Amino acid sequence: MRLMEKYAENGRPSHGMCMFLLINASSLQLVPTTVLSLRAAMGASDPGAILLPALVGSAASTACAVGLGLLCRRLFPA
Repeated sequence: MRLMEKYAENGRPSHGMCMFLLINASSLQLVPTTVLSLRAAMGASDPGAILLPALVGSAASTACAVGLGLLCRRLFPA
């Protein structure tokens, strides 16, 4: 983000900075290791059963964040 700050105009964030923030805030997570380990520690019969729903939810939230970022880019051009 600091390297991207060099290209910001008038102290305003660039579209790339905003997109980076949106993707970071959408919690893109490939493997939810904490939840898997907690489920295994609590004795779940299949701790990995949440893997596919977690991936789908993570992909959906990231897709929404990117879509909103692109929409805002069109509505508020620099």
